[in-house]
Amino acid sequence: MLTLSQHSFTPSVPRTQRCGAGLTLGEAVFARVSRLDSELCAQLSGMLLEMPPLRLARLLQDEGRLREAVATARAEYLRYTGASQAAAAAAAGTTAPVPATREELADRLFAALHEQHPQLAGRLTGMLLELPEPELTELLDDRERLTLRTEQALRALGR
Repeated sequence: MLTLSQHSFTPSVPRTQRCGAGLTLGEAVFARVSRLDSELCAQLSGMLLEMPPLRLARLLQDEGRLREAVATARAEYLRYTGASQAAAAAAAGTTAPVPATREELADRLFAALHEQHPQLAGRLTGMLLELPEPELTELLDDRERLTLRTEQALRALGR
């Protein structure tokens, strides 16, 4: 199992060393991981970068092993963040909230925008999905804030 504590940071190859296409090792990892998991690519890339650089470079050369490492890192990340949310909720005397997936947020956002702007709902949804997930959740819970953000997006579209 891949955890941050299992991999010491003792690089024998600098992480800024250029590898294929002029990218640093970190950039190459992020580019490849983002194709496999666009939702958590930053977090998973950071976890993988804790591996020794030579091992990581070999991992980038084997798509199957990279997929496996990304899946393992994702499971570990979700296990860790789920445990953290549960611990924080227990300390507060509440239950841990079930986080909405990005797709669920997109569906809710589209439905809310479609009520006011049926012709532009898809485009506005795409624009607002660029916001961080916590802000999206707040917008969906506060119609006034959603209206303000929607008006900003409409102005950006020149409407």
